[in-house]
Amino acid sequence: MAAIEAIERETRKVLRTSKVVPSKVLGVGVGLSGVIETGTGVCKFSHLLQWNDVEIAGPLRDRLGLPVWVENDVNTLAVAEKWAGDALVASDFLTLTVGRGIGLGIVVNRSLYRGAHGASGEFGHMIVEPGGPRCECGRFGCLEALVGEGAIRRRVSERKGHDVSRDELRLLVEMQDTETVGVVESAGRKLGMAVANVVTLLNPELLIICGEGTALGAVFLDPIVAAVHDQTFADLGNDVDVKIQTWGDEAWAVGAATLVLRELFNLPGADYRSPAIWHRDQVDVVAREVESRRV
Repeated sequence: MAAIEAIERETRKVLRTSKVVPSKVLGVGVGLSGVIETGTGVCKFSHLLQWNDVEIAGPLRDRLGLPVWVENDVNTLAVAEKWAGDALVASDFLTLTVGRGIGLGIVVNRSLYRGAHGASGEFGHMIVEPGGPRCECGRFGCLEALVGEGAIRRRVSERKGHDVSRDELRLLVEMQDTETVGVVESAGRKLGMAVANVVTLLNPELLIICGEGTALGAVFLDPIVAAVHDQTFADLGNDVDVKIQTWGDEAWAVGAATLVLRELFNLPGADYRSPAIWHRDQVDVVAREVESRRV
């Protein structure tokens, strides 16, 4: 399979470039979009990748001779935020990713909530406009089909009369192009209302917004934050700390790396089948252990 071969190739390249001694490699973490069966390392479904029941961990383990763990990519970001980001001391928080996809990592009482079958957080696939635009998942009217990067670019392209790239979209926003700003603000308001409903449902103390969509800046993000503060039941949104995380693409790699640390340094008594998310003092213990293993 091409994806397995590419992951193996890039992993070996990174190890050669970094000159890490093989005996010091703890394992490999892989973050993927979709529904992941973490116990077996199988991607049950990914509409972005067009995968169904694809084995990832087993084949990579055989090729690399290393432990391999696989998790939904947005969930890995939530764990990374708990380990080394804005959520170090938070017990209940949400990590919202915006861009091509719209995802949600849910942490409740310091534990990652994955749902009965690992499919929690598919926030972008709530149907908010029945009969609306066709989504990449095959259904119609999903939130992602209305406010994801593809939907925004499509609407701007229709107004400009040509296909607008991601870079051009950002440039038009920076130039305060009236048509483009109107489209982006509208998408931000729709997404913000959906996020406000989730805040009402889950009552988090912290909301972290990240992903490539944050590059659209205040035009897109301000309506989301405003909705969280203004459109929640009993003003719950006023008690939510909202953080905009501007990590680049390396954030996904950091998230995947936490899979290895999470599994190898699981606390005694923790459920091995679910990610361990720890108090800050426990993170410090792990950090010291990891430091002692560095080359």
